[in-house]
Amino acid sequence: MANKFERLPYKDASHQILYGLAHFMVGQYLVIEYDTAVAGSRFLKDNGPRVDAITHTRAIEPAVAAIAEEERALPTMAKIELFEDPRYKKLGIQLGDIIELVDAFPVRRESPGHSSLRIPQRHLREGKAVGMFAQGTRNYNFNSLYKGAALLSYLENVPLQPIVIASQPICHSGFQRQEIIRVIASRPLRHNPDLRKREAIDRLTDDLSLVFERDFRRARHWANFDAQHNKMCRLKMPGRIRRYA
Repeated sequence: MANKFERLPYKDASHQILYGLAHFMVGQYLVIEYDTAVAGSRFLKDNGPRVDAITHTRAIEPAVAAIAEEERALPTMAKIELFEDPRYKKLGIQLGDIIELVDAFPVRRESPGHSSLRIPQRHLREGKAVGMFAQGTRNYNFNSLYKGAALLSYLENVPLQPIVIASQPICHSGFQRQEIIRVIASRPLRHNPDLRKREAIDRLTDDLSLVFERDFRRARHWANFDAQHNKMCRLKMPGRIRRYA
């Protein structure tokens, strides 16, 4: 798949300047526009390879997940349509060509297959974390997850790190932050080495589903509590994302 930016010397998203600039800009956007906080940040400090399994209920989750990773880049899956569909092409540039600069990689959701795992496997073998959305598309159904994240964790024998994101509207003034975003990272999951491959992947997917359901309730309760009991309607301004161990 040709990328219009292939010739650019900074097209590799592992380049610290490019990713650092994008990370800072997106982080400031999330701080200015939203009240953003992360719980369980200690689980995201491990610099070894792992699969970050992220809930996907809104379009903003890829950006939030990348910012939750405070100290490292997070190559993240993206639907193949962003790389091929003319609807995502403006001024002759495909959106996929742009997000590929920050290591987004295409996945065919309907029939992922092993070819879709080659790029994330390469990232994991380089010691990176990889972000995947086990729901496949934006929804609130955590009971019918795709098995790609668990499969990748199993094949590469790396932890499966659940990251749950929830939000709550708080203000209606254009000068104030509009929403609360709460992120919960919980203890990483591992496959059972005593089970056969299919059983181990199924069990790992089921465990992930349970964690998603539990932590999404917790994250929404956290956001709702802050919206009701704390004075969260604050003026938009730069700052730092709050992180709790």
